[in-house]
Amino acid sequence: DLAANPAAVGFPVHHPPMASFLGVPIVMGDVLYGTLSLTNRRDGDGFTTDDAELVDTLAAVAAAAIDKARQHETSLRRQRWLEATSELTAKLLGGAPTSRVHDLIARRARELTEAATATLVLRDGDELQVVAAAGRAADALDNERFAVAGSLPEQAMSRGSAVVIDDISALDQHVLPVTAVGGYGPVIIVPLCVSGEAFATLVVARDKDTAPFTADE
Repeated sequence: DLAANPAAVGFPVHHPPMASFLGVPIVMGDVLYGTLSLTNRRDGDGFTTDDAELVDTLAAVAAAAIDKARQHETSLRRQRWLEATSELTAKLLGGAPTSRVHDLIARRARELTEAATATLVLRDGDELQVVAAAGRAADALDNERFAVAGSLPEQAMSRGSAVVIDDISALDQHVLPVTAVGGYGPVIIVPLCVSGEAFATLVVARDKDTAPFTADE
């Protein structure tokens, strides 16, 4: 009797009444993809051990299918990144203007991460300058200057590794240009390095209340 169980919380307000309940995890290895839940067995009785074993088997099949789909998606994403890298290399070797290369980096990064906005930020003394912007608010962000000290790009460049933020709106507005524009949530700031020295960052940002970036991204 689910209604009598104190753990029965988190269901939608207008969910149909539930009595008997059977829930199993959809899990592959140590990765939990979700749950498979059944309620109200049609004969009015409670679910049996046989029911649980059957649903558990179905959940295992579902987990395998989801895992395979995720692996395929990851493979396609990496292929798109390789194509973008090849395109950038061709532009550089072909002598394309630096501004065009900057724009291409920002545009491809935004597309491949399904971000709302991407910016390329170069260090210029004690300041950082947005030299390319793609996506929402691109015009407002392009050529924007802000202080290096205390900024997230400074943090990424000093660490030499990516800084990942799940909700940039919770931070001070001066740490990154996109925070001054507003409406963003998940953000990745990646340093660009030559011979071990960082000179710029690539910033991709998604709208607030959207999915955070994954480890693969």
